[in-house]
Amino acid sequence: MDARGAPAPELRPLGIGEVLDVSIKIFTRNAVTFFKTVAVVVVPVQILLIFVLSSVLPDSRLLQPSFGSTPEDPFAGFQNYDAAQIGASVAAVLVLVVATVVATTLATAACFKGVSDAYLGARPSWRDSLGYARSRVLSLIWISILAGLLIIVPAALVFVITFLLLGTATEAIAIFILGGLAVFVLAIYFGIAFLTATPVLLFEGVKGRRALARSVRLVRGRWWPTFGAIFLGFLLAGVVSGVINGVFAALLITSAGDSVFGAVTLNQVSTALASIVATPFQAAVTAVIYFDLRVRKEGFDLELLSRRVGVTPTEGAGLGVATAPPPGAGPPPTGWSGPAPGGGPPPTGPGWSGPAPAGGGPAGQPPPPPAPPRPE
Repeated sequence: MDARGAPAPELRPLGIGEVLDVSIKIFTRNAVTFFKTVAVVVVPVQILLIFVLSSVLPDSRLLQPSFGSTPEDPFAGFQNYDAAQIGASVAAVLVLVVATVVATTLATAACFKGVSDAYLGARPSWRDSLGYARSRVLSLIWISILAGLLIIVPAALVFVITFLLLGTATEAIAIFILGGLAVFVLAIYFGIAFLTATPVLLFEGVKGRRALARSVRLVRGRWWPTFGAIFLGFLLAGVVSGVINGVFAALLITSAGDSVFGAVTLNQVSTALASIVATPFQAAVTAVIYFDLRVRKEGFDLELLSRRVGVTPTEGAGLGVATAPPPGAGPPPTGWSGPAPGGGPPPTGPGWSGPAPAGGGPAGQPPPPPAPPRPE
């Protein structure tokens, strides 16, 4: 057991079903802690969004599900806004969008920390998790930007080429379809290849492009199993989120959604609840995949075990195998940190009497003189 009383895990390679099973167990056993972790960050932002959107949106039908044509245009209310009102509204919404991105990133990173604690045998704490993630938010956002550029740039090229070829409709349509399909495939590929970049940054301290490259190396050779596990895990989270959003969407078409404030409140409460439930589970699936990849490729089980018993793994050991001291060896004397590089005399002073002789004599006694050579 660790210092907090949780049993140490027995890490081993996991199949897709086992990844999901472990993720579900981590999520359900620590659900209250995970819910607090996300709610503390997400709920205040959603409350601000309620008040801002209520003052900006002119018609509640903009948030209601549409089951057919409406007799009046719900966007008509914007015609009564002057330029100053539109500018102020856009600025307020943009500020809250940035706040939402930061809050979502912080909540996700904190969930990763909590999941890793639970998976490695400790008890997660929502305060500790948020404190750990807070100083890493900007680095995580930068990773997301770098990963997004690999998708945005090819997509922009497709649209530019399509625009330039508008005069020849057949070629433009073909390039748009084929280019869009290529961008879609590229997005899926890099989405899986960069899947573990967040835990790499959080738990290994690798940032920026190096974190993305590290993630690609971890996933290499395991892309399809990683895709299968993450697809099923996010599908489960999507189903739960869909149920929550469906319930509140049904309430929107009742009298509760007639006013702008009521419609906005229902919409944001639905978003907050779905995020509180889905974010920890998605983080659990991703974190378990990350640890499984390290177990398979780097012997993370051996490394973790060596650290738990207080042995530092050998520097540069590819499998994380540690070199333990020989049985019965006592602690080194105070002030002794091992031989100097390249050898050198042992230290002198109180408490140091030299190593025991090879013959088993008491420490501190000089070894017997060597026997004289035999005459030939």
